[in-house]
Amino acid sequence: MLQLWRRFPGRLKRRAARECYEHLSHLDPEGEILFLNHGYAGPDADLRLAPEDESNRYPIQLYHRIAAGADWSGREALEVSCGRGGGASYIARYLGPRALVGLDITASAIDFCRRRHRHPALSFERGDAQRLPFDSGRFDIVLNVEASGSYPDRTAFFREAARVLKPGGHFLFGDYRRRTGAAKLRSQLAEARLDLVEEADISAGVLRALELDDPRKRGLVERHAPRLFRRTFAEFAFVRTGGDDEHAAFARGEKLYLAFTFRKPGG
Repeated sequence: MLQLWRRFPGRLKRRAARECYEHLSHLDPEGEILFLNHGYAGPDADLRLAPEDESNRYPIQLYHRIAAGADWSGREALEVSCGRGGGASYIARYLGPRALVGLDITASAIDFCRRRHRHPALSFERGDAQRLPFDSGRFDIVLNVEASGSYPDRTAFFREAARVLKPGGHFLFGDYRRRTGAAKLRSQLAEARLDLVEEADISAGVLRALELDDPRKRGLVERHAPRLFRRTFAEFAFVRTGGDDEHAAFARGEKLYLAFTFRKPGG
């Protein structure tokens, strides 16, 4: 199945991912699934979490690792492709932004976030990452976690992220690519004309999280996915299959997970 998926054209992969996101609202109406990322379990990830957040420790730690590149206290921020809103909720409750907008192109995801996540600093809007519906220079921080692979024009998104940042603001970005695609990602990011503060390869921590979080993800698939589609949803959730899966690709070094902190000149 994974080999067949790799042969799909990019536009079909993006459409399939959108369909999975849309169906989550029907498969999980109670909101057990709040994150859709690989997770992180690096040596710098020993967070103190409230009991209600403990079950999502590894995906939260990935958000924290990427978000740690800036001081959020009192800032106005944007998360592009907020998905089910778990990361935006974590940041609003733990890192203290004055205002945080979660943006996603999927209507059902935004409807879910508005019902599920209530915090004075949080709001959610529908919009396209490649054409952000905000004025230039509005935000102190723009965050994007593990979402850019589904964008048809990633360079357009990186330019848009830079446009809506204030001078001196930070773009915090994390995503995975095949090792052979890492140079292309850096070239696309360079089109935003932002100053690089940090680039970190966090693949080892992501690989460890894939191992530690596998039982939880496997349980989510069994509880929420129809039996006929469980294998497909398991691959979508990066559950280990024992074959040529996501875990194996990271273990062999074929995939990298990179975290970046950029600063907009000026300010």
